[in-house]
Amino acid sequence: SSISQTGTFASGKRVEFTYDSDVYRATGIGRFASETGGNAIVSTVITYNSRNLVETLTHTSSGPAGTVNSYRYDYDANAFLSERQDSDGTATFDYDVNLQTVSVSYTHPLLRDESYNYDDAGNPTSSSLVGAIDVGQSNRVMADETYTYEYDDEGNLTRMTSLFDGSSREYVWDFRNRLVEVIFHWGDGTIVRRVQHEYDALNRRVATVDADIDGGESTNQAAVTYYVYDRENVILDLVDADGRTGLGNAAPARAYLHGIGVDEIYAQDNGNGDVLWLLADAQGTIRDVVNNEGEFFDHFLVDSKGNIEGRPLESLPTRYVYAGREWDGATELYYNRARYLDPRLGRFISADPSGFASGDYNFYRYANNNGANFRDPSGLAYIGNPPDYLRRIVDADAAGRREQWARFFSLGSTGGREAAFNRFDRAQNGGLLGQARNAFEWGVGTATGIVLAVPTLLKGIFWDTIALGLVDVGHLWAGMFGEARDR
Repeated sequence: SSISQTGTFASGKRVEFTYDSDVYRATGIGRFASETGGNAIVSTVITYNSRNLVETLTHTSSGPAGTVNSYRYDYDANAFLSERQDSDGTATFDYDVNLQTVSVSYTHPLLRDESYNYDDAGNPTSSSLVGAIDVGQSNRVMADETYTYEYDDEGNLTRMTSLFDGSSREYVWDFRNRLVEVIFHWGDGTIVRRVQHEYDALNRRVATVDADIDGGESTNQAAVTYYVYDRENVILDLVDADGRTGLGNAAPARAYLHGIGVDEIYAQDNGNGDVLWLLADAQGTIRDVVNNEGEFFDHFLVDSKGNIEGRPLESLPTRYVYAGREWDGATELYYNRARYLDPRLGRFISADPSGFASGDYNFYRYANNNGANFRDPSGLAYIGNPPDYLRRIVDADAAGRREQWARFFSLGSTGGREAAFNRFDRAQNGGLLGQARNAFEWGVGTATGIVLAVPTLLKGIFWDTIALGLVDVGHLWAGMFGEARDR
């Protein structure tokens, strides 16, 4: 199978996929500089271990770059990443009993070793990056050793103030709790910069204005970037270089080629044949960039929280970085659709708008404080890799670990929570097992738009497939699946 792209602005390109014969999982990816024919610019080979987890992932260019990056992954008994080897050396991961990352050590000199402590609610109380952390009511971080933080009554961060020079960043929110402006102040209160965001009726960010106020530029004069969407993915950036009061019109600046999975981005086309191939690790973080001639273009050093190390943050050739999400070098935040992620603290700057429906009682926590194994592309609930969870479910079932079975199944399965449960319960109570199965798959598919059906390996389950969503998700209640396991 393949996906392709061409147009008056974007040049022709395609991505081809190969799969193994047993389980529907990718084993190879080829990236081509044409819609048909030609040799692959970059080829990716993926292998899996006996537990169905990614074991190796290698990106190889047919041009001067040669082997761009080669990853090797090892896992612990819970199928969590324990060690990663790649061109940056070795990273070693450790977790607590609540499956949160407590330490990461690196051999690369520019990647700082990480350590974290948490309270019982999953709030960080200290980290190697920001030092001691003061947590207030409603799981809100009030201070660390560099900044103090203020919030509005909705739980949105409204100001971050430096303890050293009094400079601050002011965060402005609309009535839907969407971040609409970040205002940068010197210590005396002088405004030096404004970054503004606009959204459509579907809550998608559709425009950004970045104005250098200190340089005499007004927000009407500053360049405007407009984002054109295909469902939840940006496929085109339009830039109005002289602002909304200028005479020029917005023109295409960048086109993007996405895959079928969540935040699965393959190429950025800057026009005139300038194509950048974005190469991710197994978690979806873009680590390397190769151009259309197969030449090495750029490499990112990214820690487990998404901090980009060893380079100016606004000089990146693409904004897609951590777990495939969009990095904003001006505000130093990731745009995770419903919310913005601060990688310094490793958490969101606003409360989860879905509340307890997200499955996490801590409305600020990102991906269970475990970004090496989970991600939250929607800002509403975190997900893992479906094959990883299938393996975890099977292992827990074989060992008779009912609670782990239920937990892994509830975390790994996704989406359409209320709809899926309502249909599932009605069908189950009526004794219509086939309809119960279909209701479960329908609920997941409705929420995600994509359903991957894999053969079940579980003893005692009364449906013949497990639908694992690949896109947006609410966690499924562990209790229901604990009961289902014993049937």
